Amino acid sequence: MKNKRIITLSLVIVMAALLLFGCSSTKTSSSPPATGASASPSAASAAASSASNVTTVTDFAGTTFSAAKPVKTVMGLHPIFTMLALRLAPAKVVSVDKVFTTSYLVKGSLTDLLTNLGLDQIKALPVTNTSIMQPVDPEQVLNLNPDVVVTLNKDINVAKLKDETKKPFVIVSKNTLQDYSKSMRIMGVVLGNTTEANQMADYWDNIISSISAKTDPIAAANRLNVYHCASGSIYATVGKDTIMASIVRIAGGNNLGDQISNTSNSVNETITVSMDQILKWNPDVVVANNSKQYQEIMSSPEWKAVNAVKNGRVYCQLKYGKIDGLTTIPGLIWYNAILTAPGDSSAMESYYKEAPKYYQLFFKYNITKDDLNLKQ
Repeated sequence: MKNKRIITLSLVIVMAALLLFGCSSTKTSSSPPATGASASPSAASAAASSASNVTTVTDFAGTTFSAAKPVKTVMGLHPIFTMLALRLAPAKVVSVDKVFTTSYLVKGSLTDLLTNLGLDQIKALPVTNTSIMQPVDPEQVLNLNPDVVVTLNKDINVAKLKDETKKPFVIVSKNTLQDYSKSMRIMGVVLGNTTEANQMADYWDNIISSISAKTDPIAAANRLNVYHCASGSIYATVGKDTIMASIVRIAGGNNLGDQISNTSNSVNETITVSMDQILKWNPDVVVANNSKQYQEIMSSPEWKAVNAVKNGRVYCQLKYGKIDGLTTIPGLIWYNAILTAPGDSSAMESYYKEAPKYYQLFFKYNITKDDLNLKQ
């Protein structure tokens, strides 16, 4: 009888051990699988956004990277991702680009955001051209000798530069809000800082999800028609596959630029529009890129016939809430407030509440309410 008890107890212990082992194996297998080198950007996107602990990822050109092999030096050819590299691995960044200097290093720019990120060291870095505006000198790349070069999927010069330098390239994207967070995860893996990169990407995705949950149910017929001015002119707008159009839609509006987008200009951030077309659209809301554009619209006799002007629905983008670059998420929160609850101070409270959290996470900067009210 005693032996039977011992045997029974032994079997119970073995079965318990097997159950524990099985649970442990299940947890281990929940890690995201590695993506193949032939994966498309959409496949890479799915892998990169599936969990907060991404350690293997495929970029927008189908190249796979593993966090087990982070690079020692990196060169960015676009200000957004140069800034992201400076946040994730400042000691690895070998240069900044010309547009970065105007965005962050001149008077009136976003210089304050670099206060706690080593501003003096950043100012001392060599300056290159910006990939999508001017070709980058291959000799400069070779002299700086980065382990990898980071550029956009819209960079038309990348194939030539890659051939001239024989350097590995990391291809990222800023075409949509979701592309940003996927690119953050890619950068985190490449630079060996997946913890902070995934934390930032998770925050980014959570804000998008929370706003989308409120605006997705709004039918197109019930959305306000928005004319978003391009950066260079009030007589230009943005294509349907740009970050700006993406934000207008997620924020709850209809981007009027979608109507004149086609395969050749859908990612164009400056599509010329006539005044006749603007009058025909008669937008409910107009968002000026900066204070100069705002004054130009409000003082123009032609624009007085536009509903947005007549109804007081012309807005100026905010300096720390502009819907491009790394000010985009605060910009989305602000955009959602002006579209869904205009004139309601409580709607702006979400911007005032969330933006300080954002700037602390992305720039380690304590932003003030006065800062948040500054116009672009």
